[in-house]
Amino acid sequence: MATGSSTWDPRAGKPEAGWWPRARRNSWPPIATRTPGIFSGRYWTEPAVTRTSPVGVETVDDLAERAKAGPDQPGVYLFRDQDGKVLYVGKAASLKKRLRSYLGSRADPRVRLMLDRARRLEYLVTKDAVEALVLELNLIKVHRPPFNIRLRDDKQYPYLRVTLEEEYPRLLLARKPDSGGSRYFGPFTRAGAVRSTMDLCRRLFPQRTCGRLPATPARRACLNFHLGRCPGPCTGKVEKAGYRGVTSDLIMFLEGHHARLISGLTRKMEEAAGRMDFEGAALWRDRLRGVREVTGGHPVVSPGGGDGDVLAFACSSNHAAAVVLCLRQGKLVGRESAHLTGVEGWSLRRVMTALVEQYYQHAAVIPPEVMVSQELEDGAAVREWLRRLRGGPVRLFRPGRGYRADLVQMAVENARLALDQLHPAEERRRDRAAAAAQELAQALELPAPARRLECFDVSNLQGRQAVAAMAVFVDGLPEKAGYRKLRIQGATGPDDYAMLRQAIYRRYLRGRRDREEGVVSGFSVFPDLLVVDGGRGQLNVALQVLEELGITLPVVALAKAEEEIHVPGRALPLRLPEDRPARQLLQRLRDEAHRFALGYHRGLRTQESLRLPWEDVPGIGPRRRSELLARFGSTAAMRAASVEELAQVPGMNRQVAQRLKDYLEKPGDSARD
Repeated sequence: MATGSSTWDPRAGKPEAGWWPRARRNSWPPIATRTPGIFSGRYWTEPAVTRTSPVGVETVDDLAERAKAGPDQPGVYLFRDQDGKVLYVGKAASLKKRLRSYLGSRADPRVRLMLDRARRLEYLVTKDAVEALVLELNLIKVHRPPFNIRLRDDKQYPYLRVTLEEEYPRLLLARKPDSGGSRYFGPFTRAGAVRSTMDLCRRLFPQRTCGRLPATPARRACLNFHLGRCPGPCTGKVEKAGYRGVTSDLIMFLEGHHARLISGLTRKMEEAAGRMDFEGAALWRDRLRGVREVTGGHPVVSPGGGDGDVLAFACSSNHAAAVVLCLRQGKLVGRESAHLTGVEGWSLRRVMTALVEQYYQHAAVIPPEVMVSQELEDGAAVREWLRRLRGGPVRLFRPGRGYRADLVQMAVENARLALDQLHPAEERRRDRAAAAAQELAQALELPAPARRLECFDVSNLQGRQAVAAMAVFVDGLPEKAGYRKLRIQGATGPDDYAMLRQAIYRRYLRGRRDREEGVVSGFSVFPDLLVVDGGRGQLNVALQVLEELGITLPVVALAKAEEEIHVPGRALPLRLPEDRPARQLLQRLRDEAHRFALGYHRGLRTQESLRLPWEDVPGIGPRRRSELLARFGSTAAMRAASVEELAQVPGMNRQVAQRLKDYLEKPGDSARD
């Protein structure tokens, strides 16, 4: 977000001057995401921005004619509705054959429902079916089409990361793998599971948790060293080879190669005992005991002792529960579960294809065998895609008999159990949400139950690091893809009214502009009810902003003290009993907005507290800051260094070094040491 030091004034026309640059990442509105340019054929470069002006196909007959004219080449196709919104993204080895299949009378019920809404067809030709598969996954990620099968929330699942590119590697939690030299394990579908695994690994295989190591050995180690959770490489007394050996054991453990790991730990224990190093032998003994305790419960399920994954699912209505069993060296070492949405009307082969593609799209490890409970559509393309990801052959198949078929049946039974647990919970959640929306509509005298609710809250510390956040609920549940956060511009003090005014103005100004321009975006969708955190004053601010913008929306304010609901036109606030679903719905929405705003504010405040004053010296950026701290370790050491020594740091030059030296030697310098 652009920030400025002047006082913000909505009447000055600044929002129209481009507060939300469409090409900037992490800005307030969703932006146009470009499809990666890795395809050799004709492809689309800006799939995210759509307009409601009629382009191309407008009638069902025109749609059928365009489908018949599709090329006999691999590629991706998109169906859009009359507003330009993407309804479905698909891939095909032959676009002509796949598109013609949609015109037949034997099409799936879900296909017929989608075609009833479709008014525009677009297709993109690629070099081969594998590139079409990759492009399809990218476009689904961008558009989130309602008729595609998706892993619920479609989020970045957590991974365990071992930073092998570092001299002394660390074990970290990561959300997105990169190609920087680290080794990744995952994805995990539950954050709690990955944190528990991380704690266990750090107990069995101590690794450092600190950031960059100091250039000179530390005088004393941290608390983790004394607790036995870190070998203390910061002291300079840890041999690199020994530390790397523990890291290798950690990787072996995470890979599931437990038999080889136990054999290696046993050998190290015996070697230490043979050297009369009984303290070292006791250390290896304790580590060996811990590994055996953790891995002893894994049954041997594969006579061949190989590595593989088993994927299965069970469907009901519009939902499916999926289970992935992970086999390493013939042992069942892990079980992951996932929830798929949008499966109603699709064939079992298509659901299985979507599960395999979306699970392995972000998987850090692809085994040589992948067993599935259903055959796949375009199985050859998926198999080739997995081969390229793994860098070696992958056997993708549905076992017919033997122990592999038994494993698949085990996975199917687990999926059915997961679905039995999921279905009642989903029904109860939907029933509670419907009851709360109906009750809220009656209490507030709304014309219809409010499906979409938006709530605003602000957070600041005496006007510093002022931020605002918007939480969104749809059908009584958080719609986290619609959450937004922004920094308040021109804040001169703790004026919550002005901050709230700015946040609401910016959100609905953008929404009004998108509607006028015909742009389909998250901002062009207005809520059925707007909620602000606060009392009568905050309510009046929201009403004034909407009146200035010429927008009519139902608005209420929820005050924390007595949980009173302030409604326009009512002298006294509305109080609902504590056990009423309507009150609980508003409280959850308000608490989500508060949590989101407070988390953003605390993150900014932490960044500010860790910032060193000399970082404001012209020419000192993040890279030079890191190199200076790596070389000198502290501001005091930098102050004692000469200009020549500062200039010798990688990335520095004499001019910047002189400016930095002048700053550090200023009388009254308050730079933290």
